[in-house]
Amino acid sequence: LLLIGSGAAESAEAGAGHAGKTVTPIAEITTEYTGKVATVRGVLTSERAFKAGVRYVMRDDSGEITLVLFERAQQGAPKLAVGATVQATGKVDFYKEQAQLVPARGVDLTLLAPPPPPSPSVALHTLSAADSGKRVTVTGMVVESAHFAAGFKFTLDDGSGRVRLVLFERTYDGLTGPEALNVGATVTATGQIDAFANELQLIPGGGSDVEIVAGARDLKDY
Repeated sequence: LLLIGSGAAESAEAGAGHAGKTVTPIAEITTEYTGKVATVRGVLTSERAFKAGVRYVMRDDSGEITLVLFERAQQGAPKLAVGATVQATGKVDFYKEQAQLVPARGVDLTLLAPPPPPSPSVALHTLSAADSGKRVTVTGMVVESAHFAAGFKFTLDDGSGRVRLVLFERTYDGLTGPEALNVGATVTATGQIDAFANELQLIPGGGSDVEIVAGARDLKDY
């Protein structure tokens, strides 16, 4: 369904979150839709926080689109997480030739199905740059920590290998008990694998993807 003009936008807002909308396949969202309102449905495959909100990649059988949620749109929105199936209504725009859908309010989002339960933790030595883009769960002990301009980095070691856990500020702020995330703590984290500057990184989408399972312990074996 393609709605044009201010009256259509008002109609979209009034009907947001209700059944009966015609869903547009993501692949059909071309530059002709720029500035117009559309409804799409798909699975959230990645999540990345930014200063003013959060971006999700939403994928259906035809393609993918970036779902941009500014802070105002997160108010009243269902709790979203990677792996969830979502229906979203919003204005279409394009950034660097990538289609984006920008809901105006939380009620423009409907959670159709929650994400599946997390997979068992994988051994860190089995991960490589070839796994970039994959979503995995790991468990390890924090052996190093550092601050950078956009958040924090923690090196996890499970005895078989290491990975850098990257927590952007919005993700860190969403942690339960962040004060316990210190060198020596044991952490289970689910996120997307990324290879950056010859370093393997794990980037969780939100604070709920990080669980601090044990406090600090002796590091002499590391």
